[in-house]
Amino acid sequence: MSSEGAGEELSEAAMDVLHSPAIMPLVLQRLGGLPERHRTIPLVCRSWLELVHSPHLLRDISISLDCNRPEALPSFCAWLARRAAGHVQRLELELRAQGITPALKGEADARMLFAALQACAAGGALRELRLRADSQLTVSPDALGLLCACLERLSLQAHSRSHESASTAIYAFGLEELTALRELELVGSAVELHRSHLPPGLTQLHLQGFRDLTSSMRHSLPRQLEALSQLRALHLVGIYANTPDCYRPLLSLPVIETLALTKCAHLPACLPQLSTLRALCLERAPVSDDRQAAAELGTTLTGLTQLTRLAIRGMELGGCLPAALSELGQLRSLHLVRDGNEIAKWNVPQLPRSGPYLDSLEQLVLEPHVAEHNLPVLSKASKLRSLTLCGQLCSGLAHLTVAAWAAGQPCLHQLAIFEWPVPERTRQRRMDTTWPQLQERLERQQLPVSLAVIYSVATYDDMCRAQPLLSLADLPPPS
Repeated sequence: MSSEGAGEELSEAAMDVLHSPAIMPLVLQRLGGLPERHRTIPLVCRSWLELVHSPHLLRDISISLDCNRPEALPSFCAWLARRAAGHVQRLELELRAQGITPALKGEADARMLFAALQACAAGGALRELRLRADSQLTVSPDALGLLCACLERLSLQAHSRSHESASTAIYAFGLEELTALRELELVGSAVELHRSHLPPGLTQLHLQGFRDLTSSMRHSLPRQLEALSQLRALHLVGIYANTPDCYRPLLSLPVIETLALTKCAHLPACLPQLSTLRALCLERAPVSDDRQAAAELGTTLTGLTQLTRLAIRGMELGGCLPAALSELGQLRSLHLVRDGNEIAKWNVPQLPRSGPYLDSLEQLVLEPHVAEHNLPVLSKASKLRSLTLCGQLCSGLAHLTVAAWAAGQPCLHQLAIFEWPVPERTRQRRMDTTWPQLQERLERQQLPVSLAVIYSVATYDDMCRAQPLLSLADLPPPS
C-alpha cells in the first residue's frame, strides 16, 4: 500500500474516532458555553444536533438569562424539562433583570421555574443547584417537590446589581424536607426561615442577611443551629448581636472545624471553647473600634491553640498583633490583610518575633510593606513555602525587596503578587502594562528557578476566593 493510501485510511480512521459518541461531545464542549453551543452547533447537521444534547454535555449546565426578554425564562424552562431532565447533575442559573423590574415577575414565573427544576430531579440525577436572581425568592416544600430527595448542594442568592432598593429577600419554608442536603448557602438582603428547621444533615452552611422576626433583635443567630450535629463549616455574614454572649448556639456544634464571620458585631465569647475549630476567618469583624478589636482577638486566640488556619481581613489592629498569635503551634496558614482604604504605612503591624507558630507556618498572606517590615521574623519560619503579597503595587520597591529576600529562602517555592483593590475597568490594562514592567525588574534579580512568581490584578473578593478558607478537603481530622 502506498504511503498516500495509508495516509487516507489513517485520516478516515481518525475522523471515525473524532465523530464517535464518546469523543465528539468532548470536542463540542470546547466550542463555548451552553447558549453558544445550542445556537450554532445544531445548524451543522442532524448528527451534531443529536450530539449537542448528549448526556455528557448536559451533566453540568451554567447559564445566565436576561429576564428583561419575555421569552428567555419560558424558553429555557421548556428546554430544561424536555432535554436536560434525567441528565443534569449540576445546574448554575443566573436570572438577570435591569432596573426595578424583578427577574421573577410573579408567582407564575416562580411556578414555571420550579416545575422545570423538579423535572430535572425526576430522574434523581440533580445533585447541585445554584440559583442567583435579581428578584425575591420564596422556597417551600411544594416548590421543591422532588428536589428534596436528591439535592446535596443548594445555593440561593437574591440580589440586585442594578437597583439597590429592589426586593432581594429569601423566604424559606420547610427546608427540613431537603433530607439529602449537605451544603446550603442563603444570601439576601433578608433571609427569613419562617420557623422551619434547617436540614439536619448539613455539613456546610453560609448565611447572609438572616432575620428572625420572632426575636426582639433585628438580626440574631438562627436557633435552628443547635440541631446541626454534623455541621463542620459555618459562614455568618452581618450578625448584629447585642453582646458577645449571643453566639452561644455555636457551642451546640460538636464537630465544627471552620468558622467565618463577616461584618459581625463582637467576637463570640464562646470561641475559645470551640475545641474542634481548626480554621477561623474574621473579615471586617468585629464591628468595633481598633483597640477593642485587638483586645477581643487576643482573648480569643489564647484559647484556640489548635488552629491550623487563621485569616484576618479588613481589620485595623494597630501596630502590634496580639501576643497570643505566637502560641499557635499548629498554625499552617496565616492571612493578614487590612482594609485597602485604611492601610497606613506608618502603622505597620509587627508579627510576634518568636514563638511556636514560626515552626509550623507554611502559607502567609501579607501586604507588601508589612512583609518587608517583618522580613527578620519571616526568616525564622523554616517551613514557609508560599508567600503572597497583597496590596497596591505603587513603586514596587517593597515587592523587589521581598523578592530579593525570597531568593535566599530554600524552602520557599512560590511568591504571589496580588495587586488590589483594582477597579474592573482597569484590570486588563494593569495586567498588560504593570506586570511586564515588574517582571522585567524581577528578572534582573536572577531569582532561582525553584521559586515560582505569580502576578494577578484582583478585587477584594478575588483575593478572598484565591485563598479559600472554607475548604475542608485538606484540614486535618480533629484530634
